[in-house]
Amino acid sequence: MTKNKQLGKRLRKAREAHGMPADELGRRLGSSGQAYRRYERGEVMPKIDQLLDICDILGVTLDSIVYGETDKAAIEVTVRPGDCVVIRGEHDAADDEPYRSPVKISASERKVEPVDIVDSVKK
Repeated sequence: MTKNKQLGKRLRKAREAHGMPADELGRRLGSSGQAYRRYERGEVMPKIDQLLDICDILGVTLDSIVYGETDKAAIEVTVRPGDCVVIRGEHDAADDEPYRSPVKISASERKVEPVDIVDSVKK
């Protein structure tokens, strides 16, 4: 199977999982369903900006579409202002420091800002 056809198969699977008709996705991309279905059939390779738009609309990662990788490390958490978010990957050694996301999350303004890490995480 060619790379275009593999990509097309993943695009179709993501679209169908999202429950969106090809015509609607094509319209949201500023095109037509017929043009979008050419991507799914592997006849045409979408440009990167179109791929990013498709991923945004369908709520999937670019890696899942391009490489077929599921985002195993993806987590969803609810945080409140002042909460500390600590992330440890599955391949981290037990004695390694966990990754601390150096961001400030503002729920009221719906934005994330980089910040300096001041204290260390206690094990």
